[in-house]
Amino acid sequence: MSRGDIKVVSGGYGNRNIDTDDRNTSGQRAFLSGECVKRGGTGNNFGIAVENGEPENGTDVFLGVVQADDTSTATVDGVVRVTLVGHGTILEGDATTSASIDTASELLGLMLDFVAFDVSATSVWTVDEDQAATGNVGLNIVGGDIIRTRVFVSVGACNLFGSIRNPVQTA
Repeated sequence: MSRGDIKVVSGGYGNRNIDTDDRNTSGQRAFLSGECVKRGGTGNNFGIAVENGEPENGTDVFLGVVQADDTSTATVDGVVRVTLVGHGTILEGDATTSASIDTASELLGLMLDFVAFDVSATSVWTVDEDQAATGNVGLNIVGGDIIRTRVFVSVGACNLFGSIRNPVQTA
């Protein structure tokens, strides 16, 4: 686990407290700042972790990036402070494979690709820059920093606010 893996660079939709189910009921661990949350849990009324290979358009409702650690305990529901994301929000995270994005030509080859998050077994969050996904995943590479091997992604139609339009997205 590490804090600060994913950051909102621009276009956040404000901070909100999102309810989190107690850990015994949800099976979730406590959220740390810099992790990503989607809608789920009992009645879809709670924030749950975005998993490896997500968010997906048409399946997930990606809420945002955690700003303050979760207050839930094993037996008591809590809240987590989240910066909501939507159309125009740009996120930043480390590339899953830093060698894939450490030159300008490599970054150029990844621009506008559809990608998702990679969440390791130890809950390290990265952007899976070489996923080569189709348009069903909810992130799109819009830039990067080849020195720090960071990836900038825009949030697709998988957000709380839905789709601006209903495009046909292809790889």
